[in-house]
Order: sequence, then C-alpha cells, then structure tokens
Amino acid sequence: MLSPIRVDVSLAIVMESIPNVPEHLATGEILLLYHDIKATLQVPSVNLVWRHLATIDGALGQVWNCVKPLYGDPNLAAGADALRNVSRPPKLDRWSRADLLTLGVTSSDLNTLRAIFANYDQSNPRNLLALMALRAKLNGEPALPSATIAGRDNTQEVIDGTLPRLVPVNEMSPDTQRAAQVLHRIGIRETYSEVVAGVPRHLANWPSFLRLCAQTLLPLDAEIDRGISIVQQLAHRTGRTLISALGEVDLPREPQEVLSALDKFTSRELIANYIVKVQVLLTALPR
Repeated sequence: MLSPIRVDVSLAIVMESIPNVPEHLATGEILLLYHDIKATLQVPSVNLVWRHLATIDGALGQVWNCVKPLYGDPNLAAGADALRNVSRPPKLDRWSRADLLTLGVTSSDLNTLRAIFANYDQSNPRNLLALMALRAKLNGEPALPSATIAGRDNTQEVIDGTLPRLVPVNEMSPDTQRAAQVLHRIGIRETYSEVVAGVPRHLANWPSFLRLCAQTLLPLDAEIDRGISIVQQLAHRTGRTLISALGEVDLPREPQEVLSALDKFTSRELIANYIVKVQVLLTALPR
C-alpha cells in the first residue's frame, strides 16, 4: 500500500505563472502558429515556451519559423533520444492500479496521465535542442560539426487525445500549490522565481497524485540534480551542432526580450528539469 501522502517541506507558497497566451484564448496568427506547432511535434498541447513567446510582439512567428526546419532533421531526433537516455535516471517501483485508485486515479485517468507524460516526453527534448541552437546562434557561439545520420527513421508517435486544462495557481488549494512547488524545485538549486510549469499544472487536476509525485521524487533530489546538469550540458553541445540547419534568423534589431526568454527556457529550471522528471515518473506508471 502507498504510505500517507505528506509533503513536509518548508517552502513559502509564492508562485506565479510565466506570462503566456493560453491556447483557448489564441486568435489569428497566434492560433495558426499554435496549430502548426502541434502538428509538427504531433502533440495535443502547446508548450509554455511557445505560449510565452506569443506575448512578445512578433516573437512567436519569428522564432518558430527559424527553428521549424530542425524538427524534420534526423540529427534533432537523434539528439532528443540522447537527452532522454543520457542522465540514466533511477527507475521507480511501479505504483499499483489499486493504490492509485485510492487516490482517485481511475483507469481512464491513468490513460490521460500517460498522454500528459507522453506529450512532454515527445516535445521537451526537441524543443530544448531547437532553442539551444537558436540561443547559441544569437549569442555568436561557433557551430560544432554535425555527424549526419543517414537513413534514420525520423517519424514520431502521434500523441492523440485532448489533455485536461492547465489548472491556474489561484484555483489550487494551499496543499496543492505546495506540492506543485516542491515537484518543481526538486533537483533545482537556483531559480528564476517560483514558477508553475506545465507538468505540475496538468497534474494538479489530480491533487493527491501530484502530491504522490512530489513525495516520490523528494528522496531522489541529488540524482535528479545530476541528471538535469547532464541533460543541460549535452543539450547545449548538441544545439551547437544544429546551428547550420536553422532557418533564416529574422528577429528584431533589439531582440532582448527574445534572448531573455531563450535564456529562461534553456536554463536548468524549465525544460531540462522536466525532461529528467518525466523520464523518472514514467517508470512508476502502471503498465
């Protein structure tokens, strides 16, 4: 049986969402770009990085048009596979369906949770590499030689279904906010702010399950810290091998807001953080 779920960590509940344009509020060009991003990545949800860029005038289209060619590049696909495997995250004992049911997670819910994790597992590694390549280009870093991968199958699984809504922070109970904050901070030593990323906001639809995820990962803090660093370093190096495959860079003359966004999302705290955590949590889901 599962032990009682308690997340006893002394963290202040001071959380905020990174400014973004939610999918249900997107219109016009932003909506069309969202559709293109989801179709290209073959996922049902637009990641926070793209929703944040949509708040900067012209940035979403400029960045997406520049990095989109990478998503058909077999080197990006191979690099994404490497990010999933390089950190060798610890494998967890699988939770039983019966125990999850006591937390209110039904068989139908479990299918939805698999889709949530698959959405991030498919999109995050590719997004991180694409953004690392663009960030390196804009910062004037020299490209590294790329080993062309011939004959690699570049197809992706299509993640079907509609994911549940991202729960706003102000709709979370204090305990759920604390669990979201704890899940986010495991393995993270420095932080931009107490943000609420997409994974905990999706999992907040099942507050007890979110608390279970936080409780389960807490003892693995050191291993996750190490894994995030390894993923981050490999992503930076691999991103530089993809610079030559970028599309035309057409950013504003003073692209500081875009560079700031790229710095934030390519930091340890956001995409790399959840590449590792999703990989660990996937090992615990019942088959």
